[in-house]
Amino acid sequence: MLSMSASDETHTCLLQALDTIRNMGARGWEFRAATDLARFLAAEGRISDAEALLQPILDKFDEALDTEDLKIAGGVLP
Repeated sequence: MLSMSASDETHTCLLQALDTIRNMGARGWEFRAATDLARFLAAEGRISDAEALLQPILDKFDEALDTEDLKIAGGVLP
């Protein structure tokens, strides 16, 4: 039996959390979970994956661009 690396396990957990939150329809929490996953992807050198994940979600929140969460998410993207 192959064990997952810590990185793979983290990625899987973040994806599962994001999927669960999306199914609940909780946009605010979806945004935070996506930001966490995008941060993880960026730290792994997967910048384009982080952008592809986070940008569409950021685009949904154009009405409140000055919130702390949006500033944090914006800092993840180059």
